[in-house]
Amino acid sequence: MRMHLQESGEMYLETIYVLSQSSNHVRSIDVAEHMGYSKPSVSRAMGLLKQGGYVIVDEDGFLVLTEEGRNMAQKAKKFRCTSCFRSTAPIWPHWTRMICCRSPAHTL
Repeated sequence: MRMHLQESGEMYLETIYVLSQSSNHVRSIDVAEHMGYSKPSVSRAMGLLKQGGYVIVDEDGFLVLTEEGRNMAQKAKKFRCTSCFRSTAPIWPHWTRMICCRSPAHTL
């Protein structure tokens, strides 16, 4: 049975997903630096995500999203971008896509 993810868990998965698009080797320290969190906080979150079946740590210590983890990350990213798009498009129509969705692989 999968654990219910809080928003913070989705943010960790999304961060791993985004980092893995530019590098095949994502470590906890990369996540910590990207999010501005402490290494112990990220380590605790990774333990919970591993326990929930969303992330595995390979033999070299790199983080790998499971299929479920990748699906959750993609949903979280799409939701965040769509929500941002809806709230900023009326104000900054020409800049919204750059502001909301910084990943070149993401399209609305």
